[in-house]
Amino acid sequence: MADKQFLDSWIGKTLEIPSTSPPSTWTLEKKLSEKNDQVPADDYHDHPKAGAAYAGFICRNVENPEDVAFVRVFAQIPYGGSEYAIHAERARQASPAQALPFDGRLEVENYQLLRENGCKAAPRVRAHEVTTQDPDSALVPGGFLHYIVSDVAKGVQLNEEVFWAYPREERDAIRDGFREAWTYVYGPHLDVVVAMSNYVFGRECLGAGLDADQDALEHLFWDPQARKV
Repeated sequence: MADKQFLDSWIGKTLEIPSTSPPSTWTLEKKLSEKNDQVPADDYHDHPKAGAAYAGFICRNVENPEDVAFVRVFAQIPYGGSEYAIHAERARQASPAQALPFDGRLEVENYQLLRENGCKAAPRVRAHEVTTQDPDSALVPGGFLHYIVSDVAKGVQLNEEVFWAYPREERDAIRDGFREAWTYVYGPHLDVVVAMSNYVFGRECLGAGLDADQDALEHLFWDPQARKV
């Protein structure tokens, strides 16, 4: 189920985000990723709960086309096998925003902490909009929707191939940037840097109230101008 794509048709869709200042409208231009935690039919009938699709899009401000941002979309999806059920059956599954599955709730909380504490090691979060799906939604009419709009991460997205293609001097600079952003503090006076392949905790993110346990290199962006990760 995790490889199903529920939000491909959202490319070209416009989102109203009244919580930005001023209120804004965004057009989704490109989908970067999607995953889901769709609930199997048997599990849903035994213990009804909501599943969701989680996708990331590049979007453009309709009022200011030069303004490009990143938006995370969390949308309730039907339980397994009911994707093509009649409207009434899908609408009966509608759940409030609080029913967002655990992984989604954790991500929302992390974005909120980043925003409230102004973490500089992550893109600026502009808005978190909570709403419901349209009555004619192809997913779950009336189901929950979360939009999180943030700046686009600056620099080059790293992976094994990109990282090792850099000359040694640049790789060392990336490591230094990583140490600055991702240092776990043991005790009041001692900094211990944990290797990239293990659990790492960002000084910036730790200060914002977050622990980071994503060890994939793809989660990092290297800004060669600012010399920061």
